[in-house]
Amino acid sequence: MSMFQSIDPATEAVVWEGAAATPAEVQAAVDRARAAFPDWADRPRQDRIDAVKRYQAVLKDRAPAMAEAISRETGKALWETTTELAAMAGKVDISIRAYDERTGERTADTAFGQATLRHRPHGVAAVLGPFNFPGHLPNGHIVPALLAGDTVVFKPSEETPLTGQLMAEAFAAADLPSGVVNVVQGGRDTGAALLDSGIDALMFTGSGAAGAHFRRKFADDPHVILALELGGNNPLVVWDAADAEAVAGIVVQSAFITTGQRCSCARRLIVPEGPQGDAIVAAVESMIDRLIFAPWNSSPEPYAGPLISVKAAKAALKALQDRIDSGAKVIRASGPVDNLPGAFVKPAIIDVTGVDVPDEEMFAPFLSVTRASSFEAAVAEANATRYGLSAGLVSDDPANWDRFIRRIRAGVVNFNRPTTGAAGDMPFGGLGASGNHRPSAYYAADYCAYPVASFEAEAVKSIESEIKGLSA
Repeated sequence: MSMFQSIDPATEAVVWEGAAATPAEVQAAVDRARAAFPDWADRPRQDRIDAVKRYQAVLKDRAPAMAEAISRETGKALWETTTELAAMAGKVDISIRAYDERTGERTADTAFGQATLRHRPHGVAAVLGPFNFPGHLPNGHIVPALLAGDTVVFKPSEETPLTGQLMAEAFAAADLPSGVVNVVQGGRDTGAALLDSGIDALMFTGSGAAGAHFRRKFADDPHVILALELGGNNPLVVWDAADAEAVAGIVVQSAFITTGQRCSCARRLIVPEGPQGDAIVAAVESMIDRLIFAPWNSSPEPYAGPLISVKAAKAALKALQDRIDSGAKVIRASGPVDNLPGAFVKPAIIDVTGVDVPDEEMFAPFLSVTRASSFEAAVAEANATRYGLSAGLVSDDPANWDRFIRRIRAGVVNFNRPTTGAAGDMPFGGLGASGNHRPSAYYAADYCAYPVASFEAEAVKSIESEIKGLSA
């Protein structure tokens, strides 16, 4: 039996401790989901709606305790985890609407009877959760899957097992049938066992590297549908914007919210060469000085907390130093935060103009600045990535937006708003290494069920009149 722990990165206290599921236990969970699938899929749709509405009521009732648990596991500020719980509850109503709009049923009369479009669930869906939004993001896969009639085996991130346990308890309190939602705890070995257990769908939110591994693993197994929501090396272009202070707020919320641990965070800031670009960078620096990075339960309320772990902080700082060693100019250095635990890091800004740096996201509050000679060059620089999750333009000129939205390659593209802005009633996903063209959020309904088109006649009748070239 392999034991592991969840550690509060803000205090280094143990939050949760338990055993990782063995391969046999993982297979048993999948077998339970498989056994529960026919009954769950065959139930009237209203039964499944009623079930997830009961789950929604439990979430609302337990929201304060669950928000605090997520803060303890991730170190995120309580204001943010409270918002996360609200999003989890709100996902239920959004998913019901999305199912009806995108994967419901429709029938049209024909000369022979009717043509009907239906959608059918895949079967057993494996959901692998991330640590940055350990409730909201897996919830965004699980709820649509349940509404579609799939059953679920959920493996939370090994960094946030308590959140997964609390979600399992919420589903149990909602009185879902046995085997419909199953949770297995553990790290990479547990996840690997789940992928090898005979699943029908894999729904994953996480790194581009892990997503690439899953694509390769299932390349010769077309039965398993993959829904991959991955990271991005996201650009934010600022051009022809006069109010540097207003721009700074948009940049800060794009790059440093959640301590840079959102897949939609801006990693690259592209500004004009010369004084205008200098003024923007200076305004961002000034606003960073006002941000409070502290433990989640501090007073005054912090803007953000630590990275998920000391290990993550060390890896991020190494990636930053590698860029500096390659020639990047330090505008604002990172480092420890006021003698707090080692998972805390200060925001950093580096100038990488003309420097060959890796096309990879740094999942931390680190921003790379590139200076461009023209708007066309700025857009080209924004597109110079194998990723394509989010992008943004900040500009006073609507004509720039018209050109930008036509040329940028990304799935979430914002104008005069942070790159991290997204809504549950819109699709969320990216191109290239940021996904596999199956966006989540409102479009999650699409990958939770497959379409079945039917021509139907009420009785067996001769169709000889339809057969051409038939002799008498």
